[in-house]
Amino acid sequence: MTNKLFSLGPYLKRPAFRLVLQTIEKLGHLSRTQLSAMTKLSPASITNICDRLISLGVIQDAGRGPGYLGRKPVYLETNPNAGYTIVLELCPHEVRFFLMDFCSNVRSHCTIPVTAEEPSPPLLSDLVRSSVLASGLSSCFCICIADNLGLSERMAPEALTEPLSAEFDLPVYYENGLNLTALAEALFHFSEEFINVLYLNIGETVRMSLITDGMVSPFLAGRPPKIGKIVEAHDIDGCPVTLDDMASLRYIRRQVVKQLLARPDQAAENPEQVFPAPFSYPDFFRLAQAGDPDAQETLRLYGRQLSRVIYNMVCLYNPDAVVIGGLSPDAVDSILSAAGGADFTSIGNVKVYLAHYGDVSVAKGGAKYSISRLLSGEL
Repeated sequence: MTNKLFSLGPYLKRPAFRLVLQTIEKLGHLSRTQLSAMTKLSPASITNICDRLISLGVIQDAGRGPGYLGRKPVYLETNPNAGYTIVLELCPHEVRFFLMDFCSNVRSHCTIPVTAEEPSPPLLSDLVRSSVLASGLSSCFCICIADNLGLSERMAPEALTEPLSAEFDLPVYYENGLNLTALAEALFHFSEEFINVLYLNIGETVRMSLITDGMVSPFLAGRPPKIGKIVEAHDIDGCPVTLDDMASLRYIRRQVVKQLLARPDQAAENPEQVFPAPFSYPDFFRLAQAGDPDAQETLRLYGRQLSRVIYNMVCLYNPDAVVIGGLSPDAVDSILSAAGGADFTSIGNVKVYLAHYGDVSVAKGGAKYSISRLLSGEL
């Protein structure tokens, strides 16, 4: 299957071609009349550009819409088979391979266990070579490495990108996995015309990324921020409480420990115990859903903390929307239910959404990131 994007390079040097293709790729399902209105190009120019892009196989007809006075407009959309992106997601103990089409759909994927702490360039090369051959696709237009290990803090990204680029003769992009997740979630919510989206990943710690004008804002760069310098509150005893204390799942663990030690029988049996063992967050959320009073009280407190975090982030960054990821939908349902149905969808006139794409969010964000760089004329 031939990669049609390799014949697109000369046309991407023309601003009008880039503008039309970027508009179709971002919004999709547009008629030529709508393209002319959005891009401020003449109908004749739009017709010529679209005919050329169709002949190149980059865009395609998407059917006809309702007619006006007997004329039915023809809608256009990007051709998913126009080109393919390889996304390598570096995770603890494994590397995930995704082959994404030009519409950011997953064509194939696999997971390879990794015993070493840091994946080596030969391992990534072997994974790309074997997976692309197995997929039956002859070529891809770029490779995107999504780093979920924080390797850039220990090694130069070029140590991974340059060997792959030299072997496969493709551009190789390197980005923090959190940023790509945030980008995918922000693009999903662009149907609401949101430009600036704050993504909060709630786990053992809090991680955040800010999407500005549809791209990752460089000043956050997906790294854990200096929490105490960004947000600081105080508890009832006057002790400082950071964003991590307020929003991470560790807050739930601490509350469970307090409940454990507050019970005379448990405290006598486990005077030295710091955490209840075994402790499982999924089990805890299932207890809350089953009506356990201690678990529900903890989630009520956690829901209030999470609301404070969102409010503080809105005041700091003034985003159009906040997306919460890292928690399973069941966990979020438990939090909202135990908090008495607290409504997080409107805080400070900013809508709050739950993450949508789940495990494939990094791959979708990597594909979108790569396509945006392609359409900017970098190929």
